[in-house]
Amino acid sequence: MSQRAIPSIQVALRPNSNYWDLFDVPQRLFDQHFGLGINDDHFKSLMLLPQFQRHLLQQMKKMDPKSGVSEVKNDKNEFRVQLDVSHFTPEELSVKMLDNNVLVVEGKHEEKPDEHGYISRQFARKYMLPQDVDKEKLSSSFTSEGLLVISAPKLAIEATGTEKSIPIEVKHA
Repeated sequence: MSQRAIPSIQVALRPNSNYWDLFDVPQRLFDQHFGLGINDDHFKSLMLLPQFQRHLLQQMKKMDPKSGVSEVKNDKNEFRVQLDVSHFTPEELSVKMLDNNVLVVEGKHEEKPDEHGYISRQFARKYMLPQDVDKEKLSSSFTSEGLLVISAPKLAIEATGTEKSIPIEVKHA
């Protein structure tokens, strides 16, 4: 059996490297439910693989397509992160910037009762900020649907203000 070579990345991620230029990052991260309970049906369905697949498909059909989804948008006008944090209150969340280029989002709540018993949840997510983000205008908001939205506009490209025509010289052989 032949071994497939796995390419290695030789670029070191330093604070001044632009993470967004190095990789084609996913736009959405699914399954961000942060510790929802497991019921007996989950264990029963694991006994046979086809049964598990059917059960998983049934569960996916029942889920709200926007629930538990994190979305990252990085276009020419803005950088935006949207997280489903509906199991947390705004007081249980923190948003901070490290080293002027890493966005850190954390959430934690102590043990409290839910429909399955008691649960405590905690998460931490880090994002490398693109170099062209106006970090002074970084803001966050918590919506009534339980979404944490963090955004910042992109820096304006300064125009030099001068224009110079370069003549085209035509040479005949």
